Amino acid sequence: GGTQGKVNNGCGCIQGRIGDQKYCNESDCPYNNKVPPDFTQTSTDTSKNVEPCVCTKHENLRPLNWEHSVDCFWPGAAFYPPNKHNDSTHAMLKWRTQHQKDPNWQDPKHDPLSFWNEVVLDGHRLKEELAKDPAATIPAIIYDPTVHGHAKQEALRLAKDMQKEYGLYKPVPIIKIDTSIPVSSGEARPFIAETDDEELLF
Repeated sequence: GGTQGKVNNGCGCIQGRIGDQKYCNESDCPYNNKVPPDFTQTSTDTSKNVEPCVCTKHENLRPLNWEHSVDCFWPGAAFYPPNKHNDSTHAMLKWRTQHQKDPNWQDPKHDPLSFWNEVVLDGHRLKEELAKDPAATIPAIIYDPTVHGHAKQEALRLAKDMQKEYGLYKPVPIIKIDTSIPVSSGEARPFIAETDDEELLF
């Protein structure tokens, strides 16, 4: 969780202010990925603003609920490409499912079944794959209409921008997600693929 506030492309410690592009010019902004206190060296896998927040090395930081999901991160295959690291994705998933039912008494709205489910992708590899086969890399744009009144329009804009950027024959489809549908049964159909003249449930 809290990717936008962490250094090393989201796989590091929380640092600086976030939430507005104007903060990107600040030396401690996580986007700039620099090591305190001088903020001149680029963060690496062993930097003091990265290593102390590795879940596999610091078991006391492993979160028990959503509230503490930002306390540490689980290194994946692309954690820090210059150096080889073990992929702890399976360890992360095991820990996460073991704490699936732990209540969050301080913030009941953030039920573990609905939140605390973030996985960070390597943006560099993503761009490489987009250059090779954009529609297979991002096959659709998903949006939640309850987030913003113009969510659908933004999804359409993203799809058309992607079509223009990569020379696609047509935009990738947009998919609406209905977050009001309970999905714990495993049989719900919350996704709606939208076209100009129809809606397909799946």
